[in-house]
Amino acid sequence: MTADLTFDRLVPWLRENEVDRVADALIAAGEPVRRALAAPLLDYLHCREPVPYPVPDYPMHDPRWTGGRPQRPEVERALRCNDALRVAGVACLSSVSTVVAWIRDGWFRRPSPALADTIIRVLHAPGRPSPAAVAVALAAGLRSRAIDQQWWLAGRLLAATGTPAPPTEPVLRGWLQQTGYDAARLRADPHTPALLPHLFTVARLSAEWDPAGPAAFAALAEGGDRGVLLTGCLDRLAQGDRPAAIRPVVELHQLLAPTLDESASFSRSYLVMLDSPHSSVAALALERLRAVDDAGRLDTEAVAGAALSVLPRREKKLVRAQLAWLDAALTRKPDPVLFEGLLAGLANDAVELAESTLRLVTKHVRAFGPAEGDQLARAVEGLSGDLRCQADALLPAAGPVLAAAVPDAGVSRAALVPGPIPSLPSLPALPAIPSLPAIPSLPELVAAVQELLRSGLQVPVLLEQVLDGLARFAALDRDGLTAALEPVVPVSDHPMASLLRAVVERTWTDWTPDYWDHRRPPPYWMPLERIRELGQQMATNPPPALLATPATVDGHVDPQRILTLLTAAERDGWSPGPYDLSQALLRLPRTAGRSGAPLDAGLPGTAPTAEALTTPAGRAFAGWLRDGGLPDPEVVTVTTVQHRCAGPGCTCRKPTRTWRTTTFERIEHPALTVPAGLLAMPVADAATRACDFHRKAPMVCWPTMLPGHPEIIAAQAVPELAESHRGDYQNQLDILPVLAAMPGPFGPAMALALAYGFTAGRASGRRAAVDAFIELAARGALDGALIGRELAHLQTSEVLVLKRVAGCLTEALRAGAATAVWAAVRELLPAALATAGPGTPDLLVAAEAAAAAAHATDDLPEVTEIATRRGRTRLITEAARLSRTLTDNRRP
Repeated sequence: MTADLTFDRLVPWLRENEVDRVADALIAAGEPVRRALAAPLLDYLHCREPVPYPVPDYPMHDPRWTGGRPQRPEVERALRCNDALRVAGVACLSSVSTVVAWIRDGWFRRPSPALADTIIRVLHAPGRPSPAAVAVALAAGLRSRAIDQQWWLAGRLLAATGTPAPPTEPVLRGWLQQTGYDAARLRADPHTPALLPHLFTVARLSAEWDPAGPAAFAALAEGGDRGVLLTGCLDRLAQGDRPAAIRPVVELHQLLAPTLDESASFSRSYLVMLDSPHSSVAALALERLRAVDDAGRLDTEAVAGAALSVLPRREKKLVRAQLAWLDAALTRKPDPVLFEGLLAGLANDAVELAESTLRLVTKHVRAFGPAEGDQLARAVEGLSGDLRCQADALLPAAGPVLAAAVPDAGVSRAALVPGPIPSLPSLPALPAIPSLPAIPSLPELVAAVQELLRSGLQVPVLLEQVLDGLARFAALDRDGLTAALEPVVPVSDHPMASLLRAVVERTWTDWTPDYWDHRRPPPYWMPLERIRELGQQMATNPPPALLATPATVDGHVDPQRILTLLTAAERDGWSPGPYDLSQALLRLPRTAGRSGAPLDAGLPGTAPTAEALTTPAGRAFAGWLRDGGLPDPEVVTVTTVQHRCAGPGCTCRKPTRTWRTTTFERIEHPALTVPAGLLAMPVADAATRACDFHRKAPMVCWPTMLPGHPEIIAAQAVPELAESHRGDYQNQLDILPVLAAMPGPFGPAMALALAYGFTAGRASGRRAAVDAFIELAARGALDGALIGRELAHLQTSEVLVLKRVAGCLTEALRAGAATAVWAAVRELLPAALATAGPGTPDLLVAAEAAAAAAHATDDLPEVTEIATRRGRTRLITEAARLSRTLTDNRRP
């Protein structure tokens, strides 16, 4: 075949998929002819020529039917399964980029090795783009999803041109898949020398290794690649990775079995590995370093550095191995640097490991002088309670130094924090709250509306600013407001969209709540009712201002502003909406005393002026001030039976579970118009509230509805927070610090909400609960015993995860809330010890720390009974420690 080759002669061969005939003809034709055939080949592919391939018989009305031919994607998919067409494209296209693009577009199945060899033969034809350049471009652009389709050609083309494979992640994956994790194939593969050093450089790649991978790689060590494998293996272990990716690398390290000389040369890497979060990595590093030190080839500073890394860890086996190493090292040579490293073990969170360290310190302290005694005294200053008593008893040689330390200066031990616990600061009852600025211009109002719509109305400050701005600008410049808002009015069926349409169109079209909206709790409806009310007013006669606009970002209104607006309303003949008035009354600040005292005590001069008002809204405002505002409800927490089939007559076998929820009787006030259930949680509906798994709603706007009544909001939030122990409903517990900062009495609802927060499945939720606990304790508003009783109820209901609770109490103790922590744990301990589980020892650890810091002297028979049992379980050990601390505290 010569230069007279035409595309028409190729068509029958393409139709019959004659790969070798097409390849031979195009190679023999020469480069000018091949390039001339590129255009008709693309026309053939894109259906601008008759398609010699069976196509589906689509009906005439089918949208894929166009001019008697299927649309392009259908035909391309059919034609590109044609191997002869693949070879033709590689032979005719003119540049590296077009050939590579053709190859990437064309692989819809894995090609055979014979086809890859044919394509390589075509690329080596005179005049074709450089095969090496095509190979590099194809391999560099390889993507993980195309490995099966493209690596067979890319890898063979790189090998055929002698080009090193680029060590990208897809290339490494393709190489491993092609060699099948077989040692013989890996050794024979031409890409192994270039890619093996990069085997450990890609994070998480080792998680995809075949189970036979570590053994196959270890077999390569016999062929001279041992140094490369060991270096890469240790680098990956030192850098860290996910657990699934670390395990095979650890296995490979064990198979490589580094010699003593290799371990000594990599001692710095092993020292870094001691800080790994994976205990298996730290354990193998500790084993290798210990072997190097036993051979006398590790300096003292490295041994001490290993102790500083390992001794604060919580893995008992690892720490005990480190203590045994230090014991041997100090026996050989009592070096002060080693002794200083040993003292780091006194700061271990696990008290039994701190005790083991203390015993080892006792064994070796007599070999040192006054300088080391001073170091020991400083280390012991962070101890108190039972561990401090043990230090005094076990270290008689250091007794005078220890006696000089401040007694009980810290937590019960360094299991909490080294050093003294700070006392909680004295906080004012009502800290200064920033004021809420009004939106000053129409462009800023439009931007705020757009931001509010993007947030789903879940920015309470922005919501209030937008509602206030709509009312003000509607009174000042309705036409300008309409023109500014018209481009941003959404078409959705949503309360805010209906309000904006009412502003622009001056007609009100109510929105339709969906099925899930009807299941939402009462606080969810208060802002929506206000939006509906304002929208209806905008369609008829908008008010010049809203009474409920807060003066501060926490939601409180300015009483003088409300009085001014009500006076103007009486003078000008307009009336506020009932929901607007009710929200304004609920946002009036509490007095310094309890609810029920006349509010005029905190608002001098407001009540007499309000008594002169004659409109219904004015009389309601005056009566609110006269009566002392909204009374605090008597919230009660009750235990209910939770079952997903809450309907009567249920016969299914789904398990039931006892649950804690809140109730309070209806708070009646004639001036209020609020959604049903906002101020009432009947006990008869407690089980329904606990079982309604579809009532969940964002709670970020709730505190600003009743900024002086955290108990009401907490009671409404408890059913929302009840599932937080599962880790569901992220960020729901963020409401707790906000409630803790609000004025108002602490009660059962807040206690139960904090109890749920302490056992939340998400760490962020537990942090929010701890922050609220510390805030309340600092203000002197916390009843720790009440929280403890609610925790005990949840423990009895098998809801509590004691390990989480212990961690929360420990964090609060670190912040200085020792008295409140002890009050809570004192109530929880009997229930926890009655059904002792995996987290009970951790709770006893926190209890002993709190008892030592708070100098508790309580008599706990449940603790004494466990402490006197025979055996040496962790439960018995921690109970005995708490018992000794309480006994010591009762001594003069």
